[in-house]
Amino acid sequence: MQIAVLIVADDPLTRVGLAALLADVDDVNVVGQVTSHHLDAALETYDPDVLLWDVDWQEAVELQDFPPVIALVADDDVVSFAWQAGVAAVLPRSAEPEQIAVASNAALQDLVIIAPEFVELLDSHSTLSSVLPEPLSSRELEVLNLIAEGHSNKTIAERLFISQNTVKFHLNAILQKLDAQNRTEAAVKAARLGVINL
Repeated sequence: MQIAVLIVADDPLTRVGLAALLADVDDVNVVGQVTSHHLDAALETYDPDVLLWDVDWQEAVELQDFPPVIALVADDDVVSFAWQAGVAAVLPRSAEPEQIAVASNAALQDLVIIAPEFVELLDSHSTLSSVLPEPLSSRELEVLNLIAEGHSNKTIAERLFISQNTVKFHLNAILQKLDAQNRTEAAVKAARLGVINL
């Protein structure tokens, strides 16, 4: 299934460049290009799955009623603004098309993607808290990372050479420590807290 992506950028060259960049990516279908000022009408016209957004994140942006947003940021100074707006992913403007495709897939599964180079930056802006009441063990982190990659308990057990019952035991501990209701919520919370990088 192809992901319908709507490019949102106020600079026309940026819109054209992003469309060209994603033209040959199998999982992605660019359904349209629009400025942020004409976004509401474009959402009705194109009905996208994901928004690929390259705008000035220092301006207030309301994302509540939008599909998942992948933010492309030009420099470190605006990373925290994009993150605080509630985007599904924060990537550098130089992101490869494959990175954008992965972020789009993750966004549709309610997962959060933060480019590795931005994690410490977000933490320094105090928009992330890496402190849990009870820290995860190294084995729980391994299990959590595999959960975030979308693997089943059976696959995780095979990867880590443990039983499925042991995986369930670790999963229950992870859910309790992160105060999460399910696997997806655990992965999202862990990413938001900077516990794992997606």
